[in-house]
Amino acid sequence: MGISITLGEVVAGLLLLALVAWFWRGRGVRELALQHVQARCRIEGLQLLDAYVAFIGWRWLTSAGGRGRLVRCYGFEFSATGVERRSGWLAMHGRQLVSLELPPYPVTDNGTDAVQNPFRQLPGDD
Repeated sequence: MGISITLGEVVAGLLLLALVAWFWRGRGVRELALQHVQARCRIEGLQLLDAYVAFIGWRWLTSAGGRGRLVRCYGFEFSATGVERRSGWLAMHGRQLVSLELPPYPVTDNGTDAVQNPFRQLPGDD
């Protein structure tokens, strides 16, 4: 009257355990992503709207060296002037920030909209 377990049940159990461990290891990544976004918005002088990042899915990103990585992607909204909403996203590989993308946004100068160059210039865009 022993318990009989098939090899398929053992493999399924190990896969389930590995999946749970993978998600457990990734806990707290969203909070870390939020900290990265808050720091970037503070540096850029932007307002993070709704004070959250939302998980938008998984992506396969290729690094400059040609190595592929499966990353978690999070979306967020920010404003440069307090009037419009713009969407950005960031990618996290484990607990490491891989990419943080902000679309072009109007630059303000002492609270007034800049008229000569309404969009932020990145180094090397000359």
